Parts: sequence; C-alpha cells; structure tokens
Amino acid sequence: MLAEHDAKGNFIQSLADGLFSHPHGLCIDSDDNPWTPDGGHHFVLKLDPAANVLLVRGRIDTGADANGCLINKPANVAFARNGDHQRIQIFGADGQFIQRWTGIGYPTVC
Repeated sequence: MLAEHDAKGNFIQSLADGLFSHPHGLCIDSDDNPWTPDGGHHFVLKLDPAANVLLVRGRIDTGADANGCLINKPANVAFARNGDHQRIQIFGADGQFIQRWTGIGYPTVC
C-alpha cells in the first residue's frame, strides 16, 4: 500500500492496496506516474496517478537469474534526463530492457 498525505502530514488516501509485499521507496516521473520498487516481490511497478499498473519490471516472487536479467530485491528507481531509468539494469522510458552492468562495469545484453 502507498499512502498519500498532504503537506501537513494528514492522511488523504491509500493507493495500490494489496499490490506490494515490501515496497521500498517511491519516485515520480515527469508524467506524474509513481514508480515503486518492491524488494519482497522482486519487481518495480510503474503506476498511473490513480494507482493503475502501467508497467512491471521483474517477475513477481522471482529474484535475479544467473545472467542477471531479472531484478533481485530492488530498493530504488532513478531517471535519466531523457526519461530512461536505471538500477543495475538499464531500461528505456517505455520500459524496454536496454542492458545491464556487471560488477566490473562492462555492459552486457540479456
């Protein structure tokens, strides 16, 4: 569940009830869509402002595989100026996988 509060901290509403196991962080993109990583379910959800799911990165309850193309316990989301977002793996603004970075900094494609 995500909770919305006003500037004074007063509760307004809850969003996305039942979607998350362990949400960790929240990032709002330039279109006002919240992105929330869920370390418990091993995915990142892109929601619209009404909390409808627009995009899922990762696979529910399936951590990273041997080649690292899935997500394991995501903890944050960040956006590049062009709308791309990354956390170890790099995805385009449309959610399409671009590449991942190995521990020594070399890009690989899944």
